[in-house]
Amino acid sequence: MLEEILYARRPPVHEGRIPTYGSIVLPDGDVEAWSEAATAVRLQAVSGVDPDLTRRFADGRAAFTLRCPEGLTALATFERSVEHTASLVELQRNAGGYIVQRHRSGSVRVFTTEAVIEWNTVRWNETPHGWNYVVPVRVAAPGADPDVLRSILDFCVDYLSAGRVGATLVWYLEDPGDRPARMDLAHAAVPPVLPVVDGRTHSAMRSALAQVDGAAVLDPAGIVRLLGTRLVPTELAESIVAPLRGTRHTSARRFSFDEPRAVVFVVSADGPVSVFSDGAEVAEMHADPCPLAHPTPDGTVTLIGPSQTQLACPFCGKLLVGHVAPGATPAGPFACPVCGSSISPPRDGFQLRGVMKALGTHA
Repeated sequence: MLEEILYARRPPVHEGRIPTYGSIVLPDGDVEAWSEAATAVRLQAVSGVDPDLTRRFADGRAAFTLRCPEGLTALATFERSVEHTASLVELQRNAGGYIVQRHRSGSVRVFTTEAVIEWNTVRWNETPHGWNYVVPVRVAAPGADPDVLRSILDFCVDYLSAGRVGATLVWYLEDPGDRPARMDLAHAAVPPVLPVVDGRTHSAMRSALAQVDGAAVLDPAGIVRLLGTRLVPTELAESIVAPLRGTRHTSARRFSFDEPRAVVFVVSADGPVSVFSDGAEVAEMHADPCPLAHPTPDGTVTLIGPSQTQLACPFCGKLLVGHVAPGATPAGPFACPVCGSSISPPRDGFQLRGVMKALGTHA
């Protein structure tokens, strides 16, 4: 793995040209299982071929070396390019292993089960995959369909964020009707039926969102119903919910306060993805400097359990949820994540987890 990363960072220069590169590392050496799980791939054995020569064929777009513990085993070639982030994330998720790529931009990326790790020519950064945030978002919205939620997160992280496309997506957990409230529809348009759960629609959706101002409205099934809507906050939301970052984030946060049926996703043109529910930011995905180690997300987190306590903020009225840690020392007042007011903990050892929607039931 380290050898492939080092080669990707400093490949041989020929006539002033620095080549792109790609390698797939299989720690278990099971080439047959990997090739069965990968799609439209051809393997050519390279035993007896000089490794440096083999690497010159691996462009990191449609050709990759296949690296096993004993060394370079094969050259994997695809029918078409898989160089983009979403394609490589899908390949790694379906077939396993680790993917090392030197991109045409000069960055070096490593695709793992949990994240995309990138050398941006200055430092290593780590961007977790969107599906790592299904649990924290469902803590705030227990009634959210986990499959649709995962598809939306994948789309936001792997397509919009990776493509540096800024956008706002309003996902309704209950049918909003043809004319959703608190939206200016003067410039809204009805698009073709594009379900976000179908990955084949993601490129088309990214292209449209890159050319349209305003928010996109998704129904409970994750189908885009409207484009180009403007979110209009109530006076109450403007007085209670403080501004956050820029106009796009502030309007999304205040709209989520006004509309308890919705979860709002905001993708910044410079990469970060934020998720809002009931006036609070419940998740944020962005590239961080690589830690020496990071915990594996616990997919078994209980959304609602006997140790959890719910309470309403006495100022803004939003439902908050936390859990009680047995034997924990008494905690002092905490700030409401929506309005910022100071709240006394309902029980000793209470630790706030965030907001929670009052509608729907958890799966």
